[in-house]
Amino acid sequence: EVKAQEALTSQLERRREADAEELGILRDGKANQEEAVAARKQQLIAAAEKAKLKGEEDVQQCQFDETNRLLQRRLQIEQEVEERVLGAHQAQVDAAAAELGAAEEEAACAAGELALAKTETTTLIQEL
Repeated sequence: EVKAQEALTSQLERRREADAEELGILRDGKANQEEAVAARKQQLIAAAEKAKLKGEEDVQQCQFDETNRLLQRRLQIEQEVEERVLGAHQAQVDAAAAELGAAEEEAACAAGELALAKTETTTLIQEL
């Protein structure tokens, strides 16, 4: 009976050691799992931050593109206005040049008529 009790005690101690070893393994597994979960959490956080930054970069790029498009359109409109103003001024210059040419022609005709009248007057004076 003592031997049976000793055998049973020995068996219980081995079982307790096995249970303690298994508990250690389970604790190590749990710690490893917690580390893996923490690492995965950090990966997800990093991925979320990267996605957020990418989204912000995309928004900034869209804003830059839109601003650039608006500036190009403004420049185009300014060039069109300048061309129209210059065209109107050129038309005014052309009209003034035509008027000046006509006035010069009239002046030349008047000068010719004056010279002819002077010649006729001189001739009449000489005849008298």
